[in-house]
Amino acid sequence: MVRVRIEVECGGDGTTTLAVKAENILRALEIAGEQNPGCVLNVVFPLDPDTFFVRDGSEGVKAGTAGIAA
Repeated sequence: MVRVRIEVECGGDGTTTLAVKAENILRALEIAGEQNPGCVLNVVFPLDPDTFFVRDGSEGVKAGTAGIAA
């Protein structure tokens, strides 16, 4: 399991950053896309080596942090 941060941009509403846990990065993007259809999704790089690998086997969005794009 991995945990990646994904930026979600929907229309002109600014950008939201989600922390998504999944089997791999591609699956994390799929999960974020299922919850945010029609939005632009981008993996946030660099990946954080301290939180990238996780032991918990459950998939999904763990937390969301709202932000406004400047």
